[in-house]
Amino acid sequence: MRRSWLPKGVAVLGLVIAAYLQLAGCIPDMQADFFCASDVTAPYGESPPGLVTAQTQKVVETYLGLNGDWSGQMECPDGFPNSGPLTVSIRTDTLDQMRVVVGADMTKPGIDCHREGTVLAGGQITLVGAAIGELSGQAAALHAQLGHKGRVDFVFDSSYDPGLAAVGGAVFIGADFSLLNIIQFAQQPVHVSGDYYTQEGYDCGLTLGSRL
Repeated sequence: MRRSWLPKGVAVLGLVIAAYLQLAGCIPDMQADFFCASDVTAPYGESPPGLVTAQTQKVVETYLGLNGDWSGQMECPDGFPNSGPLTVSIRTDTLDQMRVVVGADMTKPGIDCHREGTVLAGGQITLVGAAIGELSGQAAALHAQLGHKGRVDFVFDSSYDPGLAAVGGAVFIGADFSLLNIIQFAQQPVHVSGDYYTQEGYDCGLTLGSRL
């Protein structure tokens, strides 16, 4: 299994949160045009024949292959903390726990985003290492969406550091089954003027080495 990562020296994030985001709540009539309706799902083993493609099955296999304990390395941009060796423990759902999207529930608000054949899976990830301070030992739930490619999202509890607004991560499974693993540290927003804020943060690449 090939593994790729975000190289050291990635750009620091710079986000501007504008007032128009607050105004979005003033136009509820437009809301349904911008989000997907709820998925209708079936157990993986009971999905209609042919709905889960061979490509998706291989992406699911790649996800299942992450299950276990790994040596790891966090690589953050120069001048930022958290770079160093880690132990990464990943527990993925089994096939019996996964579900397949078979359609959209059009009785609920939202649009049909045609996600049929997407496999939904869960799991847990834990990072352990001196370089990540109080984040070490904390577990986060995995939320995987697996199709032609895959994306696995997770969010840690950032309350251990009052300077952080959020700590999360993602594993991207490419169409060639390569992996890109990112941990993102988002700092607290800073008020600029009026309804404008700036928010900075940084992305760290996470490599998986050998199984432990």
